[in-house]
Amino acid sequence: MNIPENKKITNRQLFFLIVQTQVGVGVLSLPYSLHKAAKQDGWISLLFAGVIIQLVFFLFWFLAKRFPQEHLFEYLPKILGKYLGKIFIGGYYIYFISVGILVLMIFSRMVDIWILPLTPKWVLMFIMIMVCLYLVVDQLKVIARLYVFVSLLLLVLVVLLIYASQDSQWLYLFPMGESGLPKIIQGSFKAMTSMLGFLIILIAFPFTKGSASKKLLTISLDNMFVVTFYLFTVIVSFTFFSTTEMALVPEPLLYLLKAFELPIITRIDMLFLSIWVVSVATTFSSYLYMSSVGMANMFNSNNHRPFVFITSLIIFGTTFFIKRDEGFLEGLNKVVSQSGIVFGLVIPTVLLLLAVVFKRKSIGSEQK
Repeated sequence: MNIPENKKITNRQLFFLIVQTQVGVGVLSLPYSLHKAAKQDGWISLLFAGVIIQLVFFLFWFLAKRFPQEHLFEYLPKILGKYLGKIFIGGYYIYFISVGILVLMIFSRMVDIWILPLTPKWVLMFIMIMVCLYLVVDQLKVIARLYVFVSLLLLVLVVLLIYASQDSQWLYLFPMGESGLPKIIQGSFKAMTSMLGFLIILIAFPFTKGSASKKLLTISLDNMFVVTFYLFTVIVSFTFFSTTEMALVPEPLLYLLKAFELPIITRIDMLFLSIWVVSVATTFSSYLYMSSVGMANMFNSNNHRPFVFITSLIIFGTTFFIKRDEGFLEGLNKVVSQSGIVFGLVIPTVLLLLAVVFKRKSIGSEQK
């Protein structure tokens, strides 16, 4: 596929595209999940996860570099064969819509608990889908431009958390290493599942201007930024709540912010949630886009727009009719997390190995 230059995004736009796909629903629950796995050493788990993800980024780069003008769904059949490739594309499609369903359910649950308890959840999900659908039917360049703009809101989140961290107790982080290496590693996998949005790299790589080396620098900087941002939220949570208290607050950042107020804003947690909703929308939009591109490729179409509507209908229909209780949500989260390791790490690794062994690559693949 020869992509015109005017439809490509810049490396700066790629950076924020990945950031907005990775930073989403996990902001609220990651500190609790890490503490549940590794206690006060959860922040160490996050650093380990950052190192692992950087290695994954190198793997992605080597794979995408062999097919500089094609995205994941285009070179899957070239590596695995036509029919097996289509099966794997279908697997990625199911995985992406499963993540979309999970994101919508977590979003509706949070809004129901904290903001709009009397509003039916299906109404909240319908509004989210309609807003994201309007964005995703356009080109990736338009999506990336919006992501650059809304990324300014992340700075607001940081400022709010800095303000709320005035009563931090750094002693809560000690003793370090008490949880042991197995627990820390377990926490690392939980951290990785909260940042699996980096799969969009394999879709956006051919749509990005510049050499392969510049793209590698961009995705590496993205990893540093996302890990630093999450590390900040985790440390703020861990130093505000004691180890005993952390076990009782599944959304520690919201409970933390609820304890403070500004001269003109009484409920800072509501402001934080309002900005969080934007991050949820960008994450959901990215998965809606990736799944629609995958479905379009299955039917040999270059236009993903019709499949955006089909995918949106599938996601809404599924979330509308399934039983949305805590047990189902927890089970879906577990399945999606485990599937994320397979689709985000195992399969790309196998694809790279097969591409190298059988010398599969595009003519004129980038060498720099």
